[in-house]
Amino acid sequence: MKDGPGATLGLFPGAPKNVMGYLDDYMSPAQRKVVTPNNDTIYGVSFVDLTAEAVVVQSPTDVPPGHYWTLQIADLFTTVVHQLGSASGTPGGKHLLVGSELAGRAP
Repeated sequence: MKDGPGATLGLFPGAPKNVMGYLDDYMSPAQRKVVTPNNDTIYGVSFVDLTAEAVVVQSPTDVPPGHYWTLQIADLFTTVVHQLGSASGTPGGKHLLVGSELAGRAP
């Protein structure tokens, strides 16, 4: 996707590189391309290229009682390399994702 976030094939989140795309409505029960176990969950996706630049991920700082947030950082093989979230004790706010080539101070 080159023009901005949206729905890939009209079904699931998509966005240009280093931009988050998410769905702002429920997925139809008729769609069968993406497994969506929770119909009250916001699903988003981003393809991040950390060789080009660092990426800031902003997460909620205030979560209502009984709710939580979680962000899963996975590689191209869907191996989870890091988990951010209030359920795992990560404080909300801005998080900087950087590649292994970062030298010096964070941007």
